[in-house]
Amino acid sequence: MYTANIIFILLNLLCSAAPEKHDVCIVQPYRVVATEGVATVECRYAFPPHPHPEDLSVALLKGLHGNEVVCRSELNSTQLSWSTRGEPHACHTRMTNRGFNVTVSGLKGGDTDIYRCQVEVFYPPPYRKRTGNGTLVYVPEKPVCSLPKIQLLVGRRAPQNRQLEPENPTPEPTPTRAERQDRVLQWVQVPLPLLLVLLVLTVFAVIYQIARLTHTRRQCIGTQPPGKTAAPKSTI
Repeated sequence: MYTANIIFILLNLLCSAAPEKHDVCIVQPYRVVATEGVATVECRYAFPPHPHPEDLSVALLKGLHGNEVVCRSELNSTQLSWSTRGEPHACHTRMTNRGFNVTVSGLKGGDTDIYRCQVEVFYPPPYRKRTGNGTLVYVPEKPVCSLPKIQLLVGRRAPQNRQLEPENPTPEPTPTRAERQDRVLQWVQVPLPLLLVLLVLTVFAVIYQIARLTHTRRQCIGTQPPGKTAAPKSTI
């Protein structure tokens, strides 16, 4: 900041060194960074032999050699500021003791360029028109948020008619004791006719097994050979 002020002062002194030329010298800062799409360009000048002209027109041109007018204002001893609202930029020009400031709003990243101050002096005579050396106005681009690649791939592969499940599904309510007993009874309960049939079949199966074992035992006793009788003792 102090270096820029010293440069401005030196250039103003150089411009005022030869008043017989009645020339206009315009000095601009080298670089300005826009904030939220708003940038202010300071244009300092020297008007020998009249330090403060009473009627002048100021403009801000875009491009190093172009003539595209971004802002234009008519200033005089009573009108020290001028505002214009256009598309896509809005401008506000304000007169100062050392020159004028032009504030441009609505800038975007593509508006980064060299901006030059132009001054036309109508009164006092003679008429003079000069253009400044230019200021680089840098407009930062706003980052664009994008989904990660993995989410994009999943979104492409997912069927269109499928609804995405919520990230935090609502947990199911804990069943009460009565509900748990009802669920157990639903599994345990069997229709009564089926239960009677199973019971009858079980009884018949038991009776059949007992009868079979009894019959087999009787057959074994009837087929057993009679026991041998003991031989008589011999007598001498």
